[in-house]
Amino acid sequence: MKKFYRILKYIFRNNPKKKVPKYLFLGLSYGLIKNLYRKPIIFNLFNSQKIYLFHDSSVSSFFTYSKIPDKEEILILRKAFEENKNLNFVDVGANIGSYSILVAD
Repeated sequence: MKKFYRILKYIFRNNPKKKVPKYLFLGLSYGLIKNLYRKPIIFNLFNSQKIYLFHDSSVSSFFTYSKIPDKEEILILRKAFEENKNLNFVDVGANIGSYSILVAD
C-alpha cells in the first residue's frame, strides 16, 4: 500500500492538475500490461525519442507517471545543453539510461 501511495503522490506532484487523470490511467494501464505481456514495451517520449520499458524495472514505470520523469533535473540539464552546445554529459547510472534518453535530442 505504501508503494501505491508513493506512486499517487508522484503523479499528483509531477503533473498539472488537468493531466493527472491521464497519467493515473497510463500508470495503471502500464502496471497491468507489463505483468501480462512481460516483454519490453516501446514508449514514445516528449522529445521524439523512444525508450524500451522493461517489466522488471522500477524506473520504466516512471515514464508512464509523468511527461518528464525527474522533471526538475532534466530541465536543468536540457537548459545547460541549450546554453552550451559543446557540453558533454555522461550518464553513469546503472539502470536504463533514462537521463541520457531525455536529453538525447
